[in-house]
Amino acid sequence: MTAGTLEVEGLPLGVRTTAAFAAIGLEPPFHRSTQATADQLAATRLVVRLDPEHLAWVRRRHPDMADRATTLLHLTELSEYQQVVGLQALIDRLALEDPAARRPGPDEEIPDPGGGPVEGSVAAAHRIKGLVDRLAPGSSMVAGSSMVVRVGSMERRRR
Repeated sequence: MTAGTLEVEGLPLGVRTTAAFAAIGLEPPFHRSTQATADQLAATRLVVRLDPEHLAWVRRRHPDMADRATTLLHLTELSEYQQVVGLQALIDRLALEDPAARRPGPDEEIPDPGGGPVEGSVAAAHRIKGLVDRLAPGSSMVAGSSMVVRVGSMERRRR
């Protein structure tokens, strides 16, 4: 699933995002923006955000998801430094943390370049790809304005 935290429904993939995916060698699929809903999140095993502000939105608007929501950098660090392997093990390890006590730092942010220059989108795509490669070496990523990590049969997407 791919969904955002503050979306205008139905917008196509932007030219900056398309250029960013091309810069990291990905073919963007058909995409339309959508807002994350309570039903979508309830059916999700793990919510991965790219910045602390969007993570705070998930935790604030959907407190039942707080122990299953994190940033991509934190998830990558759990995998590497805590040597947690496998999606379910990462979810279980994340559930041990107190979401209220763990405040993501500014280093966890992958800035959303929004309407800025294409170079910002390309830089964000390279950083995301680097983290995904560390998290799941050999995984596949597909485009849209979401990045997808496939781990077994589970997909984690970030819009």
